[in-house]
Amino acid sequence: MEKTTGAYRLTQVSAIYDFYQKALGSHRARNTIVSNHIRPKENDFVLDLGCGSAEVLPFLGDVNYVGIDRNQGHIDNAKSQFADQGIFHCGDFSDARNFSKEGYDLILCLGLLHHLGDKEVQDLAKLAKSLLLPDGRLIAVDPAFVENQNPIARKLAQWDSGQNVRMPEQYCSLLSNSFSNVSFKVYNNLLRVPYTHCITTAQNQE
Repeated sequence: MEKTTGAYRLTQVSAIYDFYQKALGSHRARNTIVSNHIRPKENDFVLDLGCGSAEVLPFLGDVNYVGIDRNQGHIDNAKSQFADQGIFHCGDFSDARNFSKEGYDLILCLGLLHHLGDKEVQDLAKLAKSLLLPDGRLIAVDPAFVENQNPIARKLAQWDSGQNVRMPEQYCSLLSNSFSNVSFKVYNNLLRVPYTHCITTAQNQE
């Protein structure tokens, strides 16, 4: 569930959302997340659920990329920028099964889980596990609440359009229903303002 009324409506406009992200310093954040956690290899098959405008795609290198987002404006923007680098579909994450063939090395959920209720996250995890190759990984990035959190970071998490910001352990618990190997890493310094990122990684392997 997410807030889409009032000022939150602006986050649904692709150009405004992308400008907001860049102003906060999202380039450095994406570079760190890709280098330290996603770690794509050449020719990896990558499924990006809730891909937005696919702003992460230039950081991934030479991969086989499929992006899905339910916002048609984001998909149109992604196609206009990266039509020769990926395949893009407008739809819910549950539609991913319709576009899947051989399976994926990486499934990305960059800013998605905190927009979903607990049952939806569990459904997503089950779907992701079925679509991943045996040594594949799911990587999720979301805002989080932590102890002794910077007040600004906590407020930004509370004001997020996604209404299900959780503690890192809660993200892990929901994914653990489908994955036996789940871990998280918290960052507090990836943006130009205080902000708490939780990067959660889930794998099929023990």
